[in-house]
Amino acid sequence: MLRRGSTVLIVILGWTGLFVGATAQAQVDFSRFYAIGDSLTAGFSHGSLNELFQRYSYPALIAQQAGVPDFQQPLVSDPGLPPRLKLFALAPSPVIQPVSGQGRPLNLGWPRPYNNLAVPGATLGDVLSTVSRPDNPLFDLILRGLGTQLQQLIASNPTAVIVWIGNNDLLPAVLTATPIEGVTITPLTVFAQRLRQLVTGLKTALPNAKVLFLNLPDPTKAPFATTIPACVFNPTTRRCLTDPQGNKIPLIGTRGPIPFDSLIILPASALLARGYGIPVNLGGNGQPLPDNVVLYPEEIAAIRSSLTAFNNELSNQVRGPATSCLTSIRYST
Repeated sequence: MLRRGSTVLIVILGWTGLFVGATAQAQVDFSRFYAIGDSLTAGFSHGSLNELFQRYSYPALIAQQAGVPDFQQPLVSDPGLPPRLKLFALAPSPVIQPVSGQGRPLNLGWPRPYNNLAVPGATLGDVLSTVSRPDNPLFDLILRGLGTQLQQLIASNPTAVIVWIGNNDLLPAVLTATPIEGVTITPLTVFAQRLRQLVTGLKTALPNAKVLFLNLPDPTKAPFATTIPACVFNPTTRRCLTDPQGNKIPLIGTRGPIPFDSLIILPASALLARGYGIPVNLGGNGQPLPDNVVLYPEEIAAIRSSLTAFNNELSNQVRGPATSCLTSIRYST
């Protein structure tokens, strides 16, 4: 059991790192522990903000182990907001649909900012400047018009903070299978400028708080991009079909046979069920899978290049000599 004031070893989703500050083994006061970020920090799961999953958000688990007496999150009753997704079938193609009903906020009137201020869908820019977004009602639910994530965090005068933000500056490139800088990927210069603003704001406003930044995971390794094999496959076993010589049979894309080191994102499942991407002699319609469900090798490389650049920027800015109150964890999958 970790207690307030102890040196904390954090294990988050299988990755390990130390809360460190000006000294190699800093003592962390968790009496006012807060977290900002996006869905990974909010406990968003199954496409839903839902009390069933929020109780297992990593900030909530850390708060529990550290003995934080009053760690508040914007709790939503089951089936959540939006309603949680459920897997109804795996074969011949995955069927994932929202359950019926809608959840309701359980502590909307809490008289101070929530300890977990993370908003699913938030970008680095949103942490700095967004209070409400018409396309995402979760901003209103969590921030409640009281200010941005950064403003509410600073107003709360925390003693310990975790920051995990930037995932949505890259994730749209995978969700749309269309990596375009300035459209689905935030340009590095913009990311760096916004990060500098965040780091400077935290250093200036919270000089005595221990602040931990987490760097970004590889979105191309998420199940959304790795569930469907990049080959013609048996829908029951998901094993690649082979020709008489034992070679895997490729799916058909707009460029011809899709390379096996490509990624087929989950929305392709409905098209595959209708025969797209599959040769006629194997039961398909012979029509190609569109580019917006296929990440080709050079597109995967572009996404990972941006990921490396973002993480290098995080490491350089957060670990710089002028930010002794901040630190970062670098992990790999």
